[in-house]
Amino acid sequence: MICDSIDIKCPSCGDLAKFEEPFVFKDPKRIPDNIEHKSWGGWGVIERFPSDFKWVAPSGSSQFLRGGGDNGQGGYPLLTYGLVQCGGCHQNKKHKLNLLSKMGQSQISCIIGSSYIAMLSV
Repeated sequence: MICDSIDIKCPSCGDLAKFEEPFVFKDPKRIPDNIEHKSWGGWGVIERFPSDFKWVAPSGSSQFLRGGGDNGQGGYPLLTYGLVQCGGCHQNKKHKLNLLSKMGQSQISCIIGSSYIAMLSV
């Protein structure tokens, strides 16, 4: 699963910044042999920013992706932890996104692989 970056307000300077998911989730059969990845259930997990985010499978987790923040419901919470990249102050740092307080019950589209679209309620 690949999510496009989303625009946010930089937590450091307030300028427009990008929030990037730290991992890509794909069918392991579709990951080229030269790309390092971890296995998690039926997913191949690619670390996009390995010096900042190392993959650790959620404890006691069922192996699924979900929206909705870090609320202890199992699975991996998309659009919760990631990297903020700001063109204004040039910050590249880890950030916990709080979409629920900003967006309410909206839907976010993410492209899964190259042929599926999932709508995630957050």
